[in-house]
Amino acid sequence: MKRRRTTPKILHRAKELRQLQTPEEARLWERLRNRQLAGIKFRRQHALGNLILMVFSKSPDKSAGLERECHEHLHLRQVQV
Repeated sequence: MKRRRTTPKILHRAKELRQLQTPEEARLWERLRNRQLAGIKFRRQHALGNLILMVFSKSPDKSAGLERECHEHLHLRQVQV
């Protein structure tokens, strides 16, 4: 499986988004951090190729990410890593 590369610009933007999270994102992250949900490790504002996933989880059987579109709609998407 080919690994999706990202650019320094995308990595920098992901870091900015982690620092500028909305109140809703902060509440969501409080519930997901430190393996609080079913022992699953999540990452926030994770860069994957040319995407920045708001919340990302990679497990041996499935990988999933939550991305924000236009700051109004959230989409859960299964991603190939």
